[in-house]
Amino acid sequence: MLIFYVVFSGLLIVLSVLPFIQSQHWIFRVAEFVKLQLLVFQVPALALGFYLVGDNSWIWWLQGVQSALIVYHAYILIRYTKFWRQEKYEKGKDASDSIKVISCNVLQFNTAYHRFIELIQKEQPHIFLTMESDATWEKALRVLEKDYPNFEKVTLDNTYGMHFYTNLKINKCQVHYFIADDIPSIEAELETADGHRFIFLPFIRRRQARRKKKIPKKGMVICSVWPNGFGIIKCLWLSRAILIMWLGQNRPSCSRKPAN
Repeated sequence: MLIFYVVFSGLLIVLSVLPFIQSQHWIFRVAEFVKLQLLVFQVPALALGFYLVGDNSWIWWLQGVQSALIVYHAYILIRYTKFWRQEKYEKGKDASDSIKVISCNVLQFNTAYHRFIELIQKEQPHIFLTMESDATWEKALRVLEKDYPNFEKVTLDNTYGMHFYTNLKINKCQVHYFIADDIPSIEAELETADGHRFIFLPFIRRRQARRKKKIPKKGMVICSVWPNGFGIIKCLWLSRAILIMWLGQNRPSCSRKPAN
């Protein structure tokens, strides 16, 4: 039992710590999407540790690390529940109408295309973005192009494909590669029906992109959080996009690229 506890607890700790390593390799990133599952296993592992501690005082080291990681995962996940206090913003007199955005990691090898299409048809967002979408996903999504005639497609088979669709007016659009040559980000200057313009810029890692000094800060405010893979509807992994609103004259350069 003691050996099982050590191996099991050690594995949970390693999986929890790997995402802290600043590497884009999937080995270090995959654990970011199973925080909920890790938390579910960490709680009984912690309880088992208290049962086995006895004369094995070294177990307290494992218990301490495990407890800290449980608190960390709980803090990350509780923000996506009704128990977390939501910030309320008062709408200014010059504010535009609300915009609905759906950003979804569809899982490249998922073939339940109809589920995502039904989600879009039901929710009718102004903007939707797919991640991990390859050529087969692009073909499946063509049925939505009638309602979303403005789009930008970056079709890749390396699980970093990205497809952007909107029924808003696109003034400018450009594909960036902030992190690596095969990890895209789509920047689009959009305009609402009432004339408000803003920059929509989803990308994989805000921190690394900022470190490369390719994202200007002036004239912008970032209004989003990290995609954590929490909240799964069947085969669809939901995440949240990064929305950068236009605030002044210091906007990033962006040339129009026709969508294919």
